[in-house]
Formats: sequence, structure tokens, C-alpha cells
Amino acid sequence: MKLGCVLVTLLLWTYSSHGWAPVYHSPTLHEYSGIYSVVMKRSAPLTSREFLIRSIRGISQDNEFKLIAKSHKTHLGFTARFSKNILSLVMRSNLVSYVQEDHAISSGQSSTDCYTEDIQECTQSTTNWNLDTLDGSGILDSCLKRPHGLTGESVSVYVMDTGIMYEHTQFDGRARYPGFDIVDQYFSEDHKGEDIHGHGTSVSGVIGGRDTGVAPGVEIFSVRILKSDISGSWGMFADGIEQILSHRELQRQFTPCVVSASVFSEMHYSA
Repeated sequence: MKLGCVLVTLLLWTYSSHGWAPVYHSPTLHEYSGIYSVVMKRSAPLTSREFLIRSIRGISQDNEFKLIAKSHKTHLGFTARFSKNILSLVMRSNLVSYVQEDHAISSGQSSTDCYTEDIQECTQSTTNWNLDTLDGSGILDSCLKRPHGLTGESVSVYVMDTGIMYEHTQFDGRARYPGFDIVDQYFSEDHKGEDIHGHGTSVSGVIGGRDTGVAPGVEIFSVRILKSDISGSWGMFADGIEQILSHRELQRQFTPCVVSASVFSEMHYSA
């Protein structure tokens, strides 16, 4: 009981006398309601995030606070699911710049017919019309003239989608798991970036498929931010970007990279 009182005092010590931090709420209820991204002030010390998290944990009741992810590349902050009571405490901290409630996103693909079968049916001798039009010749001549023969070799592409079917023959072993899966992280799953829908594999095939891709020499990393029903959230998107930056730094990659994300949301946040 005494420990709880001490932690409450520590958290109150951070309360701002200059007004509460703004909270941007999602206008609709969905499965990501109650998940918030907390962004620390730029003037706050680097230790402020851990201090705030420890303080919240110290006063939280069961199921009031669940930490999901921490951010430090794009901004200093964290993503968590917490109660309205905890939200009011976070808002009043002078360490916090703003709080943003998570909101649902989608790939925009409404069916499971994502052309994965088309990729599988392609052969070396088949020319795809989408590739045939890329060289600017203005005619469909069954030939893609690549500038200087470039294929994207030594370029890494991070595909933020439903995942990738790693073993697909079009990828020739170039599709890889980067060591993180945002959907796994949010929902305690264990797919490791594997595609169980098809959309992410289709997108990856257009990017780097041997016969179907614009750049058949690229290395492709699966960043799974969309579930099997092709839904996700902006928080998952932001965490994906954070993990990509960390992956590049960890791998000490100094070669070019591209991020592909086929997502949209029709809703706007309200303060």
C-alpha cells in the first residue's frame, strides 16, 4: 500500500500546471479503441518514457494498462492499451506532448481474390502487360526494356501488408522475415510475417517476382501490419516504420531501401 502511494506521488509530480496534453480520439468504436500512442515532448529527458511507464504500472489495477510497443526512432514514446482513468493521468503529465487513439486501416481489397494464383501460373516465357508498358515504348511488344538492365539487385524492399508467402517460387528465396511481426506483437500470434490472406504476396510479386515483378532482383522483407481480414491500425503502421528503422540500423544496412504500404483510412481524428 505504501509503495502505491509513493508511485502516485511520483506521477503527480509530473503533472503540468499549464494544461493537459491534447488527446486525438478515433471517431468510431472498433477493436483498436482504447489503444493509444503516447508521444513525449522533445524537451523531455530520454529517461522520461521509462519513468512514466513505471509510474503508470505502479498505480494500475488489473487490465488497466498493457504496454504494446516502444518508439524511439520516429519519436520518443510508447503504444499501450489503457483505461480512461490512466488516460486522464497521462494527459496531465508535463512530459507528454500529445496522445493519439489508434484507428483502423485497411488495404482496400475487399475480397480474398488477390491474384496469387496468377503469380503461380506465370512462367519464364510469359510477359505481363503491366511490365510491358513500363519501358515507355507506348506499345505492347512483349518486351520490357529495363534501363541499363537494372533489376533492383542490392536494394531492400519492406512490404507493409498482410505478410508474404516466403516459399513462393516467384521469389527465389529473396523474401525474408526481418525478425518482427507487428500483428503477432499486438495479438500474441506467431505467424512471423507469413501471409495467410494473399494480398501481401500479390503486392510483393508485382514488386519483385521473378517473372511478374518490376524489380526481380530485390530483397523483400515482410512487415505484417494487416491481419487476415486485411485490417490493421495506424498504431500498427507506426510501429512497423519504427521496426524497419531499427532493423536497418541493426543490420548496418547502407544500401538503398524502399518501403511499400498499400493502406488507407477514411476516418479523421477528433481532438
